Amino acid sequence: MTGLGILGVVAIIGAVAEMIDGSLGMGFGVFSASLMIGAGFAPAIAVATVNARSVSLLLR
Repeated sequence: MTGLGILGVVAIIGAVAEMIDGSLGMGFGVFSASLMIGAGFAPAIAVATVNARSVSLLLR
């Protein structure tokens, strides 16, 4: 998979997880990490991506 393809997969997973988080008020990390691992990403990469999103929200 190319870099652009990986970015697209992560963006789609993030958008779906954000919709769930917005409607329920929780669950972004669990849902997005589970989907990323299911899509074939290494668990360390999935957790690092979720943590990077959390840090970016703190810096807003």
